Amino acid sequence: MFYKKKSFYIILIIIIALIAGGIYFTKKPTSPEYDLVVAEKGELIQEISVTGTVKPAEEVSLAFEKSGKISFLPIKVGDKVKAGQLLASESNADLAAQLKQAGASVDSARALLLQYQAARDSEQAKMDEYKAGAKQEEIQLAETAVSNAQKSLTDAENNLLNVKSKAEADLDEDYAGTLNALAASINVAENTLNTLNNIQTTSFYSTDQNGIKFASEKEAIVLSLLGQSGAGFWSKTSLSQLSGGAKGLVNSTKADPTRANIDSTLASVKSTLQTIKTSLGNLPISVTMSSADILSINTEKTNINAEISALSAKGQALAVQKATNESAIFTAGASITTAQNTLATTKDELQITKSGYTAEQLAAQEAKVKQAEANAASQEAQIKYAEANVQNYQAQISKTTIHSPIVGIVTLVDTKLGEIVAANSNIIKIISEAKYQIEANVPEVDIADIKINDPAKVTLDAYSSDTEFGVKVILIDPAETIIDNVPTYKVTFEFSEENELIKPGMTADLDILTNKKDNVISVPQRAILKKDNKKIVRILNADGIDFKETEVKTGLRGSNGNIEILSGVNEGDKIVISIKNGD
Repeated sequence: MFYKKKSFYIILIIIIALIAGGIYFTKKPTSPEYDLVVAEKGELIQEISVTGTVKPAEEVSLAFEKSGKISFLPIKVGDKVKAGQLLASESNADLAAQLKQAGASVDSARALLLQYQAARDSEQAKMDEYKAGAKQEEIQLAETAVSNAQKSLTDAENNLLNVKSKAEADLDEDYAGTLNALAASINVAENTLNTLNNIQTTSFYSTDQNGIKFASEKEAIVLSLLGQSGAGFWSKTSLSQLSGGAKGLVNSTKADPTRANIDSTLASVKSTLQTIKTSLGNLPISVTMSSADILSINTEKTNINAEISALSAKGQALAVQKATNESAIFTAGASITTAQNTLATTKDELQITKSGYTAEQLAAQEAKVKQAEANAASQEAQIKYAEANVQNYQAQISKTTIHSPIVGIVTLVDTKLGEIVAANSNIIKIISEAKYQIEANVPEVDIADIKINDPAKVTLDAYSSDTEFGVKVILIDPAETIIDNVPTYKVTFEFSEENELIKPGMTADLDILTNKKDNVISVPQRAILKKDNKKIVRILNADGIDFKETEVKTGLRGSNGNIEILSGVNEGDKIVISIKNGD
């Protein structure tokens, strides 16, 4: 029969194999399918889109935010200026010195923070050792640590002595230089007085109006310089016998050159020089005077002005040196405190290492760790305070300068060099070279990203989206404007070039370029997941089936939905965005 034939069994086996294979492939697990993106390097752009209105260009009025004396004014009416160009500045030497001192305080605070952080790490390391228990080699290390800590304390103490010694020597040198400068200024002042005596003898010794005026100014000089009143007509010989006034003060300071005496004398001599400067400016000029006498008076004016500047510089140098010394001594003293704490800690550690650690000792060490952490946190706050102080002085200095916010033409300069101007007084006006501008209200969530000179692309609703115009930010209004209960800030844009298509009143759609990076790795923002307060991405393994989760650090957010990856992803990695199926 057929089922007894060999071919029957072969066909039967084939049928069974086909059925088994169908069952296997039907039940086989399906490999997961992923929505992937390849991490690639490229350009990443951040843009802010707003709507504005075209308006005729307006004149920009500029003023200082604080009053002061004009020290720099390189422009005149009709000059073309660039955006960001310095137009005027006020004297700010005092603020510059305060800024330098504040900067030194920041450096000192940062140095102390490093010491506190080191102490914190040291305490934590000890805590770890306490929990782990001690070995013989650890005891030897602890003994070495005590020896090193003692040496560090000795070095820190010697360093403080050296720092104090150097600080005193540097300051003494500055004071000695100041005292020499004071003596030199008195000599210049006496030479000026001698010059006036000679001119008075030849041209102003009579009691007419000019003679009396000349004698009056000379009398003011003699009173301040030599301490004698009523000496307007005294001769050179009589005046040479006088030794009071500023001259006497300098001589007494030479005999007792304390810092307080030099400081007081510096102020007095500067006042005397200012008196002489004023009197020289008030001297009558007579037709009987020779050209040589007139030249002599002008020369003395120059000499006195030079001495005033020299003494002012000496005073400034003393202030800077004092601030530098204070910072250096503070830092050296802090090093001693740290070294003392380190020595005490290493001794305690050695004792604990030798004797073992009790629950009470562990608790005490835990308290030290917390205290060290608190010290570091407190010092971080001190750094922020010191940095805020620096920023305050930087802000104060910035208020003494005026920069052009736009490219334009100067239409008004209402001040002069040396003139004192009031705060918020409009002294410079500039009109834009562009014919039209755009004003747009930017929500507060975006205004922090916008800066002066940021470029933007513009399309006007009156034309197709293919017609683009170039503009840039020239003004950001500091005052808010509430629109539909949302705080906004008015931003003004200037066209890069004129175009007859531009009309006032047109609605403008702007894409403001606030940031741009080239050759950076970026991935879609939806590929970034949050897990355990960390940002992670899923990177597909080489087998194409499994993936690994990797922590990443992100940077710039692009307008195209991508985000910059600073670390954690390499170029060419396949990033899993979503899983379509699979077990």
